[in-house]
Formats: sequence, structure tokens, C-alpha cells
Amino acid sequence: MIFYPLLVHLLILYKVPAVAVAGLVATSLVYFYTMLHLRAGPRLRFVWVGVYALLAAVGSLNLLTNTVYALYLPPLLINSGLMILFGLTLRHASMPLVERLMRMEYPGVELPEALVRYARNLTRVWTGYLPALF
Repeated sequence: MIFYPLLVHLLILYKVPAVAVAGLVATSLVYFYTMLHLRAGPRLRFVWVGVYALLAAVGSLNLLTNTVYALYLPPLLINSGLMILFGLTLRHASMPLVERLMRMEYPGVELPEALVRYARNLTRVWTGYLPALF
């Protein structure tokens, strides 16, 4: 997924966006099949199966109508997922994601209260910033 934006941009520049959409559909179907047979929890598996089914369906529709709107979905879904991930860690009895990362970096060290507040505020900033990327 790291090269996704570059690859899609190049394929659109070279006037072959259908190849990019076909690649998206093929990749989504492979991941869809993999998620169906994965031994993950049913709730998590259901979410991923839905995401890949949506990508495959929209991509197939785009191939039939010769449009490229499906290529905008992966970045949108990734940013939405990250926003939800950051936002869910801001619940009352939960540890903010940035604080979790700090504690992973410095295990066994008690973080100062000011740093914990900073981590919560930084998690809020990321939660607000990610929708701005849409």
C-alpha cells in the first residue's frame, strides 16, 4: 500500500486507469478470500470482509462504467479507519493511542502527568487531522 498513490498516479498519467482499477479489484478479491478463511474473531473478520467486498464491488462497477472513482476509496478508508482508531482510544476509561506508543517506547518508566496530558491532546489532534485529509 505504500506505493499505491504513486502507482495510481502513474497509471492515470499514462491513460490506463482501468489497469489500476483492475488491480484494485484483483487485490481486493484476494484479500476478501483470505479474510474469509482467516481464523480471526468473527467481528473483525466481518469488518474486513465488508471492506474488501465494497472495494471489489465498486471497482467492478468502475470497470463497467470506465470511471476511476474506486481508486479514491483506499485512502479514504485508511484515513477513516485511523481516525476511528485514534478516536476510540479517547474514551473515558481508555488510554490514548499516543500514550500507548510512548509507553511501548519507554517500558517500565512512569510518564509525567504533563506528558500524559500532551499525549491525550496529541491523540485529539490526530483524530481531528485525519478527516481533513479526505
